[in-house]
Amino acid sequence: MPKGVYIRTEQHGHNLSIANKGKRRSEDTKRRMKEASQGKNNSMYGKTHNPETRDKISEAMHKVYLDNKIRQKISTASKRLWQTPDYIRKQMKSRRVTPNKPELNLDSILQKYFPNEWKYVGNGEVIIGRKCPDFININGRKQIIELFGNYWHFGLFCEAEKIYHYKQYGFDCLIIWETEIKNKSETEIIRKVKEGFE
Repeated sequence: MPKGVYIRTEQHGHNLSIANKGKRRSEDTKRRMKEASQGKNNSMYGKTHNPETRDKISEAMHKVYLDNKIRQKISTASKRLWQTPDYIRKQMKSRRVTPNKPELNLDSILQKYFPNEWKYVGNGEVIIGRKCPDFININGRKQIIELFGNYWHFGLFCEAEKIYHYKQYGFDCLIIWETEIKNKSETEIIRKVKEGFE
């Protein structure tokens, strides 16, 4: 084997997995690892793979993802991670989720007519049973407001499913649709919020 070339065996990979299981790197260690692979420290800095190498990498990855066992492992691991509130929060943060225009409009109405009662948490700040609500009551009541966009949500079944989900955790949930924000007056939105939690 050429000098400097190392092939990790399956057994060695298994041993490393056992040795590192449960260990957490400190923030300082993670920072140093990041710095060690950035800019000029990166082995590929200023370089590009030639077409032949890119084809080989593509072919190798294609074979990996065609392997049903590997695909199943990836799927199982991903589902397990998405059951963890901390993981969901980190994913939302890394994607820099921010309020869209309808959410900003609703937030403006809520802050204007219900000051110190509602907070936007659709950025992953609050996770309830693997779901991230849009607005949550911060005045001692277990209440949630979900703003449904017309593109992603469909009909009464979708409403009932979301309401039932939060009910299992003791929260009352009110659904407001994007079309309501666009087409209804502030007075009508306020009335719906008040009557929705009576």
